[in-house]
Amino acid sequence: MLLPAALRIFWGNFMDKIRETEFSRKVFKNPPAWYRGVPFWSWNCLVDKNKIERDVRIFKEMGFGGADIHSRYGLQNEYLGEEFLELVQFSQKELSKEGLYTWLYDEDRWPSGAAGGLIARPENASRCLLFTPKKQGGSFCRDREEFERCQRSGEDPDGYFLAAYCVQLEQECLKGYQRTETDHYKCNDGVLWYAYLALERNDIWYNGYGYVDTLNPRVVQEFTETTHEKYANVCGSAFGKEVPVIFTDEPQFAYKEALPFPMDKCDIHLSYTDDFDIKFIAKYGYSILDYIPELIWELPDGNVSVHRYRYHNFVSDIFAQSYFQTLYQWCEEHHILLTGHAVEESTLWSQTRAIGEAMRCYQYLHIPGIDILCDAREYLTVKQAQSVSRQDGRDGVMSELYGVMNLDVTFREHLIQGNWQAAMGVTHRVLHLSLMSLEGGAKRDFPVSLSYQTPWHQEYKVLEDHFARVNFAMSQGKSRVRVGVIHPIESYWLHWGPMNQTQLYREEQEERLKELIDWLLFGLIDFDFLSEELLLKQYRETDFGFQAGEMCYEMILIPGCETLRSTTLEYLKKFKAHGGKILFLDQPGAYIDAQSSPKLKCFAGKEEIVSFSKSVILHKLEVVRDVDVVEVQTGRRGKDLLYQMREEADGGKYLFLCNVTQNEMPSFFEITDDGLPGKTCEVHLRGIYRIEKLETNTGNILPVDCVYQNGMTIWYEKIYSGMSFLYHGIPAEQSITNGRADVSKKYTDTHPEIVCELDCIGYQLEEPNVLLLDMPAFSVNGEDMHHEEEILRIGKYVRTELKYQRSYEQPWRLKENNNRPDMVTLQFHIESEIEGMPVKLGIEQPQYAEIIWNKIPVKMQPDGWYIDEAVKTIPLGLLQKGCNELIIEMRTGVQTDFEPFYLLGDFGVKLEGRKAVVIKKPGHLSYGDITSQGFPFYGGNITYFCNFQQTGDDKILSIHDFSAPLLNVYMDGMKEGSIISAPYEVKLKGGDAGKKQIEIRLYGNRYNTLGAVHNSNPSYDWYGNNAWETQGAYFAYEYHLKPAGIFTSPRIITKASFKHALERV
Repeated sequence: MLLPAALRIFWGNFMDKIRETEFSRKVFKNPPAWYRGVPFWSWNCLVDKNKIERDVRIFKEMGFGGADIHSRYGLQNEYLGEEFLELVQFSQKELSKEGLYTWLYDEDRWPSGAAGGLIARPENASRCLLFTPKKQGGSFCRDREEFERCQRSGEDPDGYFLAAYCVQLEQECLKGYQRTETDHYKCNDGVLWYAYLALERNDIWYNGYGYVDTLNPRVVQEFTETTHEKYANVCGSAFGKEVPVIFTDEPQFAYKEALPFPMDKCDIHLSYTDDFDIKFIAKYGYSILDYIPELIWELPDGNVSVHRYRYHNFVSDIFAQSYFQTLYQWCEEHHILLTGHAVEESTLWSQTRAIGEAMRCYQYLHIPGIDILCDAREYLTVKQAQSVSRQDGRDGVMSELYGVMNLDVTFREHLIQGNWQAAMGVTHRVLHLSLMSLEGGAKRDFPVSLSYQTPWHQEYKVLEDHFARVNFAMSQGKSRVRVGVIHPIESYWLHWGPMNQTQLYREEQEERLKELIDWLLFGLIDFDFLSEELLLKQYRETDFGFQAGEMCYEMILIPGCETLRSTTLEYLKKFKAHGGKILFLDQPGAYIDAQSSPKLKCFAGKEEIVSFSKSVILHKLEVVRDVDVVEVQTGRRGKDLLYQMREEADGGKYLFLCNVTQNEMPSFFEITDDGLPGKTCEVHLRGIYRIEKLETNTGNILPVDCVYQNGMTIWYEKIYSGMSFLYHGIPAEQSITNGRADVSKKYTDTHPEIVCELDCIGYQLEEPNVLLLDMPAFSVNGEDMHHEEEILRIGKYVRTELKYQRSYEQPWRLKENNNRPDMVTLQFHIESEIEGMPVKLGIEQPQYAEIIWNKIPVKMQPDGWYIDEAVKTIPLGLLQKGCNELIIEMRTGVQTDFEPFYLLGDFGVKLEGRKAVVIKKPGHLSYGDITSQGFPFYGGNITYFCNFQQTGDDKILSIHDFSAPLLNVYMDGMKEGSIISAPYEVKLKGGDAGKKQIEIRLYGNRYNTLGAVHNSNPSYDWYGNNAWETQGAYFAYEYHLKPAGIFTSPRIITKASFKHALERV
């Protein structure tokens, strides 16, 4: 959707204030807050000003550009209440003091729309069309009039009757059907099915209510009045300035379903609302209720239903308009930007069932947004949002990223995920997430927490600086894209029928679309998707190119679409008449507007129809290629590379190029001389440019040696797994340069030589060592002691035994139910080979507990905290040799969380299976896994000490084999650099010859301390609460830990030329 004139003025003025519009070396060195990441700031506890001040300091230290205030499970302050809003205002002022932005999140948890249950009433509840072979009685009303009358009188009906159908099937296809207005109809020839409007019933997730009707603009308007208006009032003059953005999260309609088999007689739910049919009639001139069976069953002889197509199209429209457009218009009126994302954006199937079409939603977001969890490579998701952003002239794309990546995530993983998304247009990173507290279940809230609880948080700024520099450069000029692809989702809708009849077609369409995206992206042909609905507003006829909003394409691909709109066909005809190039990938479709028509086949010329083949398609697209990367040794196109290019008004280019390899284990033929998967490559850029390399790790800008040949600028890079490169191409006249061989020699004529390996002569922990205590014996209210059990399982048992309903209802709604009338006793027996060592206990909510250590009551006075301020430390006394008994008596109620405990001290731990023994702290640490060297549960940082004989020349420290988020290297106390990703090296500056001390700081992670250590499924990748509560074969009492440490000796190397290396041999 193109911006209206008034908003264009607002948008332009706003963006001029918050971002730098011209590139400068100074800004590139230290980009402002707008280009930096903004974490979800999880308000999940009793929020107070002290916690806010602490977190704001951390955000500034980590290099963030602000924070997005996000109410999540655990919030104790009343959501949108007076105290909550005062804290929002306080947060904004504290963030502004640090030059950071305050982003707002429009919901209590997710999905957006229900305002934390404040507007979740029966008249606002989500609705669906229930299609069922069973006549509904009970609280279903005869019609809408009776239904609304009952609601007004305070009753709570389940829905109302819409129509009944006598359905005849033949050979599992729809032979015929008749609609009746009564539910008493007798169906003599067929099966009687009923259609009802049904309400979504109460759900504890929405604080005791159901989700809301997002197809009803009145409901969405009430959502803005309840939520957005309050934020606008409390933020005052900062709203739309220091508070520039509001985030809406995962709105959806009632999910559509399909029959598993055509002869099944089971309930089916379709998206629907009260005024659906009235609006449908206004658009199409007839009632969709006349044709409901065609939405469910396939027509005979492979025919498609135009009514099915129109239904899905209409649902997509009214969802985008009712929800997103309502919020969009409110934000326009209040001069604040809207971002966020819809749910289920990643496939044709998921979009169809939950939101209709993702691209229609993005037109109503000032910054189109997406959500990428687990680093799933959802190229379709990102490309859809990027396309709308480019076409509508938006400020890039927002991505909610890093969620569900687990506690042991590394800087390399964050770097690669951010890089591939930056190469696809993401300029605003909303990081998942910064937890205000780890109390209770919060530590399992889709970790990792990007805040003070992680031992590496002080180093995170190196990543934020990198991405801020990339985002700044990738916000210059305009995207250079020459290929458009018609999005095939409207053809997919034709086959939303019984699964066993349509599955193969649907899967084939998904696979072909995924293949096409991969071929183009990794064939280094950038492209945009074209939404046929959005083209109605975007398309403009021009003498050159296919103009869609701000973008103009030279070639249009039609990827096997069975149906196109008549409007799209007219646009293609005009494009072709002006010399535009069109490629049909396989045969043109047989339908126009989902109705049989030969027009597409008549329109397509023979030369425009090509087979669906990677080699054929890429060969045809060579005429529009701007960028290529070729391996010098093999001549093959570089693997696993993505790029984005921006073009300035003077013809200058900004090129971002990255390798997206996740797995670093190379095949034999990919191993380079330094043992890593890396290749020397030529980078080709169409045109003649003087190339500068923009170093995103330092902010420096360096010239690049180039070769000019056949109208191309060529330069060389050694590309390793996970690397990225940023270049600035300045238009230049062709000059005489050295030959390609001379230039490439600088990058290929080197060979690593090992000078020495470093021994570890000492080590230092930055935190006390820890013994995880999570398998006590237990007793409830004085009953006999149960055998040892895992602590989360104890919690489930206690809640069942005491009839505490396990509730995800927010604490702020349960304040009146904070009684703790019961007593649970936990008993640990801790074996120790040492004695006399003082130890402490890390415990949550000690105010509700009493502790007995070796028969002696412990004074319950915390003297500090461990990992998180909610985990208090209580001095226990001294260890005794042999068995130590720890008894914890917990006053228990509905809101009690049963969480692990942590024994802390200057000791070692020997772990065998499920049995742990306290031992003397090791005096020496070898290279290898620390979990087998006395530190199985330790998650803090460790410094390894080494000696090195400096000869005066520059050297390189190489560490390839380690498990840690990152390493920092120091020489004689001065930081030399960080090791995050390949080639895993740090340059050691030359100087005075002599003995030098090398310190290698290995940054820890919290997996072996807080993680799902009883989850025995090695392929588990969805790290939310369920990962800690596995059952059956995927649960083990033995501890399943992650390796940690430096595994092989660090090496001092030099990079000699091959000639010198051979001479030494």
